[in-house]
Amino acid sequence: MERLDKKEINLNPILLPEHQHRYLWASNYCYGNVLDVGCGTGYGSKIVSKIGRVKSYTGIDYSKKTILQAHQHYGAQERIFKVGSAYKIPFSSNNFDTVICIETLEHLNNPDAALKEIWRTLKKDGIFIGTIPTKEFDIKSRNVYGPNPHHKTQFSEKILQRLLSKYFRFSKISNSSLEIFSYIRNDLDSKNPNVLGHFKNSKLEPLGSYLFLASNLNIPKQSQDKINHAYHAISLVEYDELIRKSIKSQAKLINSRDNTINSQAKRIDERDKTVNSQAKRIDEKDKTVKSQAKRIDERDKTVNSQAKRIDEKDKTVKSQAKRIDEKDKTVKSQAKRIDEKDKTVKSQAKLIDEKDKTLKSQAKRIDERDKTVKSQAKLIDERDSYIRELEKKFNEIIKSSQANLK
Repeated sequence: MERLDKKEINLNPILLPEHQHRYLWASNYCYGNVLDVGCGTGYGSKIVSKIGRVKSYTGIDYSKKTILQAHQHYGAQERIFKVGSAYKIPFSSNNFDTVICIETLEHLNNPDAALKEIWRTLKKDGIFIGTIPTKEFDIKSRNVYGPNPHHKTQFSEKILQRLLSKYFRFSKISNSSLEIFSYIRNDLDSKNPNVLGHFKNSKLEPLGSYLFLASNLNIPKQSQDKINHAYHAISLVEYDELIRKSIKSQAKLINSRDNTINSQAKRIDERDKTVNSQAKRIDEKDKTVKSQAKRIDERDKTVNSQAKRIDEKDKTVKSQAKRIDEKDKTVKSQAKRIDEKDKTVKSQAKLIDEKDKTLKSQAKRIDERDKTVKSQAKLIDERDSYIRELEKKFNEIIKSSQANLK
């Protein structure tokens, strides 16, 4: 149990008196402005703030939820609760006359760092009051109840003394434990009867907590310092009665849980049938999937074969494209030659036109000569025949050139 709340108190009614006893002891030494490091749900604030020497009480805890509970149940003008860590106390240095730390240091991986912070916030003449489980108690609890994951550090008396002396000149360590006693009350009218203790052993094993005081001034002595204190929690028969009620309640709860378990077992059987049915369907689906996988493999083979054929086609296409490029080059070369032939034909046509002009001029001169020189007619006829032959040859040349152009 690491948080003293209503649920834990109902389960174990001894816990609250045990924790109250520690705060009652601490309140004997509290004065001025008091800081409670690891105040939990704030149950100790009421005990401390009632002391006349105490001006104010401030409790800090790292849990926001716990501080909210403390506000709701114990918040008052003289009692303040605030979220804060023992490693980084949210107050200035030399601020408090008293610092309390009840059952907290054992929860820390580095209690030395926390003690340094406590020393910082405490006034130079202030007093540090605290309790921690003894190493023997932690070991015994682990053997009886199992490991406590919340307890990070164990303290022997020597380790505690060494830690306190690092920051304080004076310190005093005592011990508290929850024991079973046989109690004889002679004075029935007395509200605070004296207690005469008798123990089987002269030295009790420290199965409880170390209570310590530390200061840089000499620790004030109280009238009850030499008296062993007993704080009544509950009689053994009343405790047994609560245990029995708790057992009956738990038995009832166990029966209810058994019914729930049986109901759930029935639902699980139904679910198992459904699961088996689904498993059968899954097997059928697996067969279908395997069949489809086989068909897919066959399709993959076909696709691969087609891909191979496509690659071969691509190679053929590339080869044909290469041949087409070569043909294009040949066509371009021939087109160039045709252009050159066209130029030659045009040049020849120009020559023919010039010849035609010359022939026309000569024909005109011949006609004039015919009129004036009849005797030369025969010669002219021969020339005309010769010219016709030339024209015939020129026409053949033109036809041949045109045929070549086509």
